[in-house]
Amino acid sequence: MREASPLACGPAAAGYGLSLRFSLGSTPYQLDAAIFDYHGPGTYSVPPARLSLHTIASDPPSLYRGVEGTLAIAQGERSGSVSGRLSGERGEIRLAVSFHC
Repeated sequence: MREASPLACGPAAAGYGLSLRFSLGSTPYQLDAAIFDYHGPGTYSVPPARLSLHTIASDPPSLYRGVEGTLAIAQGERSGSVSGRLSGERGEIRLAVSFHC
């Protein structure tokens, strides 16, 4: 599991939001997740939780959407993990990342 730098995470009026940045090799990525039916710490399935991944500062950018996986929110709601399978025009990737806000 790879460690990521959080841009934002935590409960919000519309559920739970998460935005992370990390690099794989020399390519920077941003991972965004949203749990609309958030009811506290626990594990949520993707879908219905939304998960997307895109490259940063690449031309053309690569976009991947979550097709299956989990978002785990730990007690305190400031850490957890994301794992799943994402699909995009360049194929599929598997991702496992932990976060601490």
